[in-house]
Amino acid sequence: MLVSILIAAARLLPGDLLSLVPPCPFRRLTGLLCPLCGGTHSLYHLARGEWNAAWRSNALVPSALVILLVFALDRVTGARLPRLGLRGRRLATAAAVMVVGIFAVARNLIAG
Repeated sequence: MLVSILIAAARLLPGDLLSLVPPCPFRRLTGLLCPLCGGTHSLYHLARGEWNAAWRSNALVPSALVILLVFALDRVTGARLPRLGLRGRRLATAAAVMVVGIFAVARNLIAG
């Protein structure tokens, strides 16, 4: 119910809000897409319920939001998720950095 209300409210936003987003300085300097390029557009499309457009803007953002939602539900409900062998925050952080790095390289290889 709450999600439906948020999506309905976001659809009332003017469509030209994305024109206010400044260009990515990394892309401007190098011509390459950084891992967050399209992230603001992706969040905007998610807020409007435009799932395909959000995925096309930056696939990392919807994926990360799903993972964060699962962890938040785990925390709220008290259910325990499988640990998947990850021990400590350093390993989880290293894995996240690797995923973001691989995503950055892959999207530039595919786009170029």
